[in-house]
Amino acid sequence: SFSLAQLKDMHPAIRHRVVKKALETIGLNQGITASHLESADHLIDGENDSVRADFPKGYGVAVSYGEVRFFKNDPVTLGYVSNTELKSRLMIRIVKNEGNLKDISKNGTRRFAALDLGKVLEKIWNRDTPYFDFIHEGSGGQKEKEEHRDFEHQLLYELQVMLQIRTRKQGDWMVPLGMNGRKKLQDIFVDEKVYKECRDQVPMVCVGDEVIWIIGDDVSGHSTGMKRGRISENYKLDKDTKDIVLLEYLEKL
Repeated sequence: SFSLAQLKDMHPAIRHRVVKKALETIGLNQGITASHLESADHLIDGENDSVRADFPKGYGVAVSYGEVRFFKNDPVTLGYVSNTELKSRLMIRIVKNEGNLKDISKNGTRRFAALDLGKVLEKIWNRDTPYFDFIHEGSGGQKEKEEHRDFEHQLLYELQVMLQIRTRKQGDWMVPLGMNGRKKLQDIFVDEKVYKECRDQVPMVCVGDEVIWIIGDDVSGHSTGMKRGRISENYKLDKDTKDIVLLEYLEKL
């Protein structure tokens, strides 16, 4: 990627050499014609602040957010990860809230996201389920402790089924931390300056069509423009949090 302003200021002949060198660097070594260079000029010099053009063999150039980006337009190169691999990277644990997570300003912006278990269960189950408060029992005899342990295993299984890790789908929405109302995922991506060609590569944890954690580039290792993660306001930790769902996005093994 290059600064749009810098390329605008270049002499056309120098700019053409930069464009050709950029495409060669990412693998397009031949087939670049004068018409392709003119297409790049049109994008760079144009008034449209979000536009792209296709080059031979699936390569492309895009202008947005004050940048000019050269890329190979295929999912793997852009950072595609299959749903199977995404699922293998998500670790889910349940931990007691012992008051150690007082500063949640960076919650979800690193490899971990900490959510309120009770609020997550309200989303997944009905409030009046007999299982809801069972996690705080089990302090009696051996049989009760074993039942409690079995319940925790079942609860983790339910969470692993219901908490999907995937990329975007039509209709996705979120209540970003610090906001009161829901927001379309598309609008969040625009606000966060996620590149159009990479919006299908941003991993997220969801319940149905509600997004509860958008995983940022600093965790996923991608270059989508989603520089930092975001968690949902609906499941944030507070003074009444008893148990925490700790989500961890594992690095590729």
